[in-house]
Amino acid sequence: MVKQELTKDALAKLENLRKQFADFQENCSKLLESIQNDNFFDSKAAAGVQKSLANITTIQSQLGLIYQDLALGSLPQKLTEATENISNL
Repeated sequence: MVKQELTKDALAKLENLRKQFADFQENCSKLLESIQNDNFFDSKAAAGVQKSLANITTIQSQLGLIYQDLALGSLPQKLTEATENISNL
């Protein structure tokens, strides 16, 4: 892929990652509420946590590869920093 395509792909993946984080957080909140109320887990929320976590892991790996392809080094710890670095290209 050319640099422009890689940049667009990376920015799309970062946006998707933010969505996955939001979904993960929402489902974790539901599970935490269940724990605090001494309830069994809602199976939909539990499955959502698993799915989001798998998606997050996959997207982060893909972003790491794109980051290297763009010669930006290692993927930083913060999404905002990664977004800025890629946007500056």
